[in-house]
Amino acid sequence: MTTRLDPGASPTGITDKLVTDATTPVAPDTRGHYSQQVRDLPETAEWVTRITAMLNEGKRHALATL
Repeated sequence: MTTRLDPGASPTGITDKLVTDATTPVAPDTRGHYSQQVRDLPETAEWVTRITAMLNEGKRHALATL
């Protein structure tokens, strides 16, 4: 079966295509090992305080609108 929209099908019977990868090879991105322990960032404590305050404010606002 030939499809006129598929240039790889011309001449009839040829359906293989060759793709050339012309990108520059790059070393794999090393993101550590699963055996490494996860540590909090230095600013984590500050964000926990901020987000907790925002959640509490949202709850107070929700209760006030009831």
